[in-house]
Amino acid sequence: VGLENAKSSLAYNIISGVSTKLSAATDAWVGNYLGKQVDYDQWLLSKVAEVTIDDAMHSIINYLLPIFDPKSNIAVSCPTNKVEEISKYFTERGWVDVQTIPEEKL
Repeated sequence: VGLENAKSSLAYNIISGVSTKLSAATDAWVGNYLGKQVDYDQWLLSKVAEVTIDDAMHSIINYLLPIFDPKSNIAVSCPTNKVEEISKYFTERGWVDVQTIPEEKL
């Protein structure tokens, strides 16, 4: 059920981007400018429909979970009021060299 809900949500987001004449025209113009095929959204919807639970699990295991491995190198951008909370989160989960860089030093 969860995978089907995720696919439906993604399909809705793709479709809602062209739900009015103005947004469809804008999307067509931008797509043409970027070199996208005319039927790109239809192609993308067909690819979303083909995603299986095995595909989702493969992506989670290979791309999402490694982000949370303390041996990973990651960068997090967040609002200034969340810096301490996020830094604490990663430190408590095994990251040893957590650095926070103030915005003015970027």
